[in-house]
Amino acid sequence: GKSSLINALLGENILAVGGAVGACTCVITSIHHHLSAEFRAEIDFISHKDWKAELRSMQAAMNAKPSEDDTEEDRKEWESEHKAAHEKFISVYRQEPPEDLTPFIEHATLSLRANIASAMSSGEPIILVEENARTLKNNVRRFLVGREQHDDGQFWPLISRVRIYGNFPVLANGVVLVDLPGLN
Repeated sequence: GKSSLINALLGENILAVGGAVGACTCVITSIHHHLSAEFRAEIDFISHKDWKAELRSMQAAMNAKPSEDDTEEDRKEWESEHKAAHEKFISVYRQEPPEDLTPFIEHATLSLRANIASAMSSGEPIILVEENARTLKNNVRRFLVGREQHDDGQFWPLISRVRIYGNFPVLANGVVLVDLPGLN
């Protein structure tokens, strides 16, 4: 409901909403006023170093096994961590994770689009500019959507935040709206 509320406040369909994309908001998204006829999004990515660390954590989670001493709560936590690691890997790489993620850890940009690899190494955001809010929303959504929505992968595990700029009169006084990830 947060994304829908923000869209209503802005009077523009600028944020994808859960029912339309198959997933709730997955990264922090801020919406800013900017006097322009165009709409702009800046998509920030985590660094290669951070993605390598995440891949190591994912490998540990996927390779961990519950022990006989674990409580039911421990097993549920293990199962949740295993499932999350598996989902992240498949979302980004579009394949089942191999037993050994070392090649992916050593080459953090392995199989990633060139523009994403460049953004991860330079620290510069990918910038999208469109004439209307709906087109911008759809182009941003291509990076964020999970659960088999696009054949070329979803990159929400690699994105640290999204900033959206547009001529939103309700924000003209300097207010910035922030859409936070939901709990699904």
